[in-house]
Amino acid sequence: MGRYAWFIGGVAAWFLGAGMQQVLFAWLLVGELHQDSQWVGTAQMCQTLPALLFLLLGGLIADRLDRRRLLVVLHALAAVAAGEQGGRCKDASASASAKLLSAQVVPL
Repeated sequence: MGRYAWFIGGVAAWFLGAGMQQVLFAWLLVGELHQDSQWVGTAQMCQTLPALLFLLLGGLIADRLDRRRLLVVLHALAAVAAGEQGGRCKDASASASAKLLSAQVVPL
């Protein structure tokens, strides 16, 4: 398999996880925490704002460091955070506020 196929596979896996997180976050907010559905957009905006705020800083860091190593480290950290979020949501004894907090900690 060529390098481009690995790249496309990695990007597809990343966006699949990001899309699943957006859907599960809305379900968690409305279905589990019994909040009004009108708050879903506001909550997702608050989840996206850090990415917008740190976009320029991330570009500066990416220009100065080895991009491949940086991507490997950041994707590994994102995988650990997503696994932690899944573990908290899977745990039946976790409170609703802990589920919501863990969902907001992992911005994709």
